Amino acid sequence: MLALARGLDSYGYGRLRIAPSRAQYRAHRISYRIAFGKDPGELYVCHKCDNPQCCNPSHMFLGTAADNNADKIAKGRTRSGDHTGANNGNAKLTEAMARRAVELIQAGKTNVAIGRELAVGHSLISRIRVGRSWRDLSLSMGYEPKASKQSPKSGRTKCKLRAPPVRPPDQRRDQTAPISLGPLISATVAEAEHA
Repeated sequence: MLALARGLDSYGYGRLRIAPSRAQYRAHRISYRIAFGKDPGELYVCHKCDNPQCCNPSHMFLGTAADNNADKIAKGRTRSGDHTGANNGNAKLTEAMARRAVELIQAGKTNVAIGRELAVGHSLISRIRVGRSWRDLSLSMGYEPKASKQSPKSGRTKCKLRAPPVRPPDQRRDQTAPISLGPLISATVAEAEHA
């Protein structure tokens, strides 16, 4: 049996192609089979370490889909968990840094000055100022985020529509001088009669 490395699948699991059938298998399932001498069959090979690339048999256990979901919930890896503030995987600030940002906002500092002090972009500070980020923390500190005039709801700048200027009737574009088609039509009719 010859195994060829194939990289990662779309879920981040290592995959192998086994010659001569060239069928593809997930690497952790092959690792489990080699280490424990039995095929996992329909059961899941779950990771204790939650690293899909891991092939260490001591990090694996067999389970059903329900067991895998229970493990995920017990470890707090569900989408329904708390993903606010520092618990958000995309958070650029810790809670202490966000507190400092709110304190500086309350002290009247500009977004640029606060961003420089905290080594983040001024747009992140703007999102805190208008309540799009860290709103619960701001409210707990007694700061009521305020939407700016340019961004009353979303925190994003909205363009204002302007009405076109009103022109006097004699200068309106829709009034054009009438075009006389009389001679052109007469010439076309005369040509048609002679043909």
